[in-house]
Amino acid sequence: RAPAATMSALGLDLDDDPNKKMVEDMVNLANLTEEGIEKNLRLRYENDLIYTYTGAIICACNPYKVLDDLYAASTLAQYKRARLGDAPPHLFA
Repeated sequence: RAPAATMSALGLDLDDDPNKKMVEDMVNLANLTEEGIEKNLRLRYENDLIYTYTGAIICACNPYKVLDDLYAASTLAQYKRARLGDAPPHLFA
């Protein structure tokens, strides 16, 4: 897995496979269908990116494990003065 920080760009290609694109905000999905939404959430979940936007709404997938630094003070500081969309999706946004 690549670090979450390197996977924060919208429409990031994974393994150069055009069928494996994921987005931080699902309103930007090329395939805005139930299948496209499920695929995006699955790809993000598999890369420990459990938060995903749908416009101003945040979707969360339970990782069923501890994700280091997910709620750390340093993570909170990243979002303290950021506007929605300035940083990757997170509960702190």
